[in-house]
Amino acid sequence: MVTKEIQNKEYYIQLDGLRFFAILSVLICHWISYSAIGLLPFGSFGVNLFFVLSGYLITNILLLSRSENELHQRKHWISLKQFYIRRILRIFPIYYLLIFLVIILNLLPTKEISWWLLTYGINYYIAIPHINYGNFGHLWSLGVEEQFYIFYPFLIFFLPKKYIYKSLWILIIAGILSRLILYLSGAYYNSLYSWLPCCLDAFGMGALMAYLSIYDKAKLINILAKNKFWFLCLFGFAIITIIARYLGAFEGRTILERTFSSAICFWIIGLSITGAYKGRFKELLENSKIVFLGRISYSLYLFHNFVPNLLSGLCNYFHIIIPYKNHSVLVLTPF
Repeated sequence: MVTKEIQNKEYYIQLDGLRFFAILSVLICHWISYSAIGLLPFGSFGVNLFFVLSGYLITNILLLSRSENELHQRKHWISLKQFYIRRILRIFPIYYLLIFLVIILNLLPTKEISWWLLTYGINYYIAIPHINYGNFGHLWSLGVEEQFYIFYPFLIFFLPKKYIYKSLWILIIAGILSRLILYLSGAYYNSLYSWLPCCLDAFGMGALMAYLSIYDKAKLINILAKNKFWFLCLFGFAIITIIARYLGAFEGRTILERTFSSAICFWIIGLSITGAYKGRFKELLENSKIVFLGRISYSLYLFHNFVPNLLSGLCNYFHIIIPYKNHSVLVLTPF
């Protein structure tokens, strides 16, 4: 039985700060892809940070709801219904606003992929070799999250409690094995990266952290204190990055890169929820502007990939003239 203190749902403002750095990593990847900094795996790390955060937050909500139901002898179906209603209200409106906007504007290749977009299936579409998905490729991660939300609450609510901890480890192992099997079978690279089974270890690590934070926080703190292990994960992530980016073994790196990356995210988030951050870094994560941007990170993620094309269109529409020397004049001339 969880204590009354544990039953109170805690809100960690620093997690919004971490969301900001997750979206910042994605923006760096997508907007500065041709610079030296673009050679680093900012995008994949940012997405994994989102996945681990989602695994933690969703599992925390579901486990606390389950405990409250058991305490008050309520059925889990009510909590399950409430969970889906909240997810739909939080995620669907702005997502489908974007989809209907691009359909109305007929941005290529919207007509060809509209069904995949409307059903959150773009993560499977981009795994088809030699297809054009335009500026919609980033939506794959949203598809993964929505597909995860479909089955995962049933696992937490209806699996006997004694099996939940083991099932979270199974999710982690399943994610690694899924990528390995697909790689050995010669599957297209994007499938290793974007199919739901291949992302389960990231969600599983976040879920494991939530479980430990509720039922065995001392064990979680002890795990987070094993600095040698976490630095080994950092070293492994660095080695895989070097091999992938500079030695050409790009496809195979996905098998373990997500695992090492997610483990680092586990460490970063875990230190936050256990109150380990102090001083300047704590102030940074709790900065009001950073927290605000973290709170709207979902909207930023949705629309960011269309910004370069918008700016390019504006540059093509306006003609800029900068005369010689100090007499600089900006002339806007529609073509």
